[in-house]
Amino acid sequence: MRFKLLLLGIACLATPAIAGPFGIQKGQPLKSLAVLKKGDEAGTYIIKVPSPNKEFSNYGVLATPQDGVCAVFGIGKDYEFDSYGKEIRAAFDTIRNALNSKYNIGRMTDNFTGPPGTDIEFGWVLSIKHQNRIYKSTWNQQLPDGLSDISLSVEATSSINSYLLLEYNFDNLESCRAHLPQVGSSGL
Repeated sequence: MRFKLLLLGIACLATPAIAGPFGIQKGQPLKSLAVLKKGDEAGTYIIKVPSPNKEFSNYGVLATPQDGVCAVFGIGKDYEFDSYGKEIRAAFDTIRNALNSKYNIGRMTDNFTGPPGTDIEFGWVLSIKHQNRIYKSTWNQQLPDGLSDISLSVEATSSINSYLLLEYNFDNLESCRAHLPQVGSSGL
């Protein structure tokens, strides 16, 4: 029995910890990732991550051959038929609290800019959809591992369906953007 425990302990020590968002490192080469498909935007790729989180169903990166990975994002599972936003806000709070524990307290924004009298509870997700409400938390102070900022937000696909979007940007993001293909005017 002791021998099995010793082997288990050695195996745990020999396994490197996967640091970084969802197990992805700043500058990690694209060829080292499990790419599922190219994204819609230049330099974006949908990937399978080494360390998934149960709240997120899809993951992606922004990467260039010169800079490697410069941003990582997680797209949350769908919260359907939640026009009041109670379920999505509970999920948001759970992830925000975990991020606050890891990266210090983030800056919370809950800003409604719609017409007066329309900030009603049963239209909470609708206000997100119409961009009348921003529900977001950001971190940008003293982040480790080359991170420059993190944002967690509630997004909506309809008046009753929403999801979380978690974005990690590394400090090589500007260099990465400079290496992305530029959209020219030829053929217009």
